Amino acid sequence: MKTKRRKKDIDQIYTEMLPENIERTKTEATAWDEDKPGLGQHYCIPCARYFISAKAIEDHVKTKQHKNRF
Repeated sequence: MKTKRRKKDIDQIYTEMLPENIERTKTEATAWDEDKPGLGQHYCIPCARYFISAKAIEDHVKTKQHKNRF
């Protein structure tokens, strides 16, 4: 399997979604990062993806790929 487009595995998502890790991830998402899309403000935890705007992440939550990650 090629590693270029590899996504996080289920166990990695599970550990990232634990309550103590969610708070850490939200704190990291509130920090402005010019190297990430949307300055790192719009992050989908289950999919481990950054989005340009709030509208883009709302559209992403409705997609089949996002729903399959749960």
